[in-house]
Amino acid sequence: RSPENFEPEIYDREGKGAYRFQCPSAGLFQCSITGLVFRMEGEGEVLYRTVPWNRRLLAKRGKRPAGPLFNIDCSQKSVCQLRLPHCEIHSEGGCDFLSVAHVTDDDTMEFLHLHETTETHVILNINGFSKYGITKDKKAPVSPIRGLVLLFYQLPDDKNNSTLNVLLLPRNVDIDEEAEFVDYDSYTNYMPTFLLRLKTVVEEVNLLLEEHDGPENECVWNRLVSLPASPTEVKST
Repeated sequence: RSPENFEPEIYDREGKGAYRFQCPSAGLFQCSITGLVFRMEGEGEVLYRTVPWNRRLLAKRGKRPAGPLFNIDCSQKSVCQLRLPHCEIHSEGGCDFLSVAHVTDDDTMEFLHLHETTETHVILNINGFSKYGITKDKKAPVSPIRGLVLLFYQLPDDKNNSTLNVLLLPRNVDIDEEAEFVDYDSYTNYMPTFLLRLKTVVEEVNLLLEEHDGPENECVWNRLVSLPASPTEVKST
């Protein structure tokens, strides 16, 4: 059965951004922002937000983050199952090295047995609340993942020089959370995966990404990107 999508309420909890889902009944429900899926035994209020990983603690256990760490609470305790979004390609074997970390308020960390792994989520039956997040073995072989391509364009200067910044991110990141730490207008406080420096005014760029060490000329992403020549040509979204 497919989950029912919902748009969470965004609110401020203890000075930190968080999401609220007021569940009306038992069922399977998916957050349209984070991709989290909750299996509910009945109605209840679910509060959740992303929090930083303790990477040093993970490293001591031979793990690394493979997705956001979610702090989840439900006072009615009506959440019986979590489905955490992953970015692995199931057929490539990366899912074999995934686990879910359960982090308590005193930073105690345990790694839980997965009920099931699907093409898009890891499924975990729960009976308590705190922080949950997907991890991956540090020694796992490199494998392809599903990703996001974010483009940020620096308009031409008085010499018609411009820059197209390209960021590659895992598919299961929370873009809204990323935006909290990035000022996309400054072009200076984030690190692009790579960039294109253009020496003349260009209206369109056919941008292709090819698989590293893959078959020759195998394209994994391709877009025709329109580039504005001035701020007045930038369309609001």
